[in-house]
Amino acid sequence: MATTILAPPKKQTRRMLLRSLSTFGILLVLACLGVALWIYSLGHSELPQVDGSIRMDELSGQVSVLRDKLGVPHIRASSYEDLFFAQGFVTAQDRLWQMDISRRYAAGTLAEILGPNLVKHDRLQRYLQIRAACEEAVDKLDPRQRHLLEMYSRGVNAFIQQSRKHLPLEFKILGYSPSLWRIEDSLLIGANMDQMLNTQYDLELKRERVARHLNAQEIADLYPTTSWRDLPPAQQANPSIEDERPPGENNPDSEQDEKDEQPSPAKTSSFTSAFDRTCEMCVPGSNNWVVSGVHTASGKPLLSNDMHIEHSIPDIWSPGDSQTLDPMCRICSWSNSILRERLQRRKAGKHQRRPMR
Repeated sequence: MATTILAPPKKQTRRMLLRSLSTFGILLVLACLGVALWIYSLGHSELPQVDGSIRMDELSGQVSVLRDKLGVPHIRASSYEDLFFAQGFVTAQDRLWQMDISRRYAAGTLAEILGPNLVKHDRLQRYLQIRAACEEAVDKLDPRQRHLLEMYSRGVNAFIQQSRKHLPLEFKILGYSPSLWRIEDSLLIGANMDQMLNTQYDLELKRERVARHLNAQEIADLYPTTSWRDLPPAQQANPSIEDERPPGENNPDSEQDEKDEQPSPAKTSSFTSAFDRTCEMCVPGSNNWVVSGVHTASGKPLLSNDMHIEHSIPDIWSPGDSQTLDPMCRICSWSNSILRERLQRRKAGKHQRRPMR
């Protein structure tokens, strides 16, 4: 017996396929939107409170924190203690993750949270005993300085304790909670910066290793510490000195040398090659500029400084403006611990400026 199978029309099959694809596409878009909203809400829920009032039992008076359009905090307090406490609290609001990573980097505890690839780095940092040096430095601090750093640490810890359930997203991703801040942690940040700017210590260690096997004359031959520039000025007038000058070295006092030192493509390419990222020994450079008050609108000199460091996100510097009312004091901080300060006191109706140490 013959069997006849009726096939559905082609148009109906195409319509069903388009409907299925449309349904799948809509579900996929909704799923992506749901994930995006979840990530946004998760990140947004961990943002610190920057509006309204927060009660702190550690404060002796009222403290106001006003953030400008760039997010820079302007702190006003009635005492040094409250000022440093608020500075620690506000800095932790903005940079707690960076603060924790920075102290771990210096102390050699990154592998605890980032895995075994950082063991080599941690071992080197522990060889250098940076944390031990900072702990020793804390014991030698002036009592007043130590007290203010303690207030700063209390401010950081107040934020940590308040935010245990709402820590920044990085802590949740790695599944750990930061330990409380200590005075030596603030010093670790400074030591971290010092190590970052010191690119010669490893070469000095290698030199010490070589020097153990050489006598004084051999060391002097291998590591010369003098040049023709070290000769007294009177001797530089002697023409015979020209023969002792290394090839390619010019006398900075010679007008002819200045003409010879005009930039050329060869010299320029040689100079720019120093910034090639494939050069392991090359580091970014910087400079300082001072402009006399004769050339400024205010009549005051201007100092511009470039800190020998590359750009990063977030930037290593965290600007802040803090001021006490009694005594009159204003501090401009530029890091996640107060490293550079400017103190302004009001005495007998006059302003006196001096650096705070």
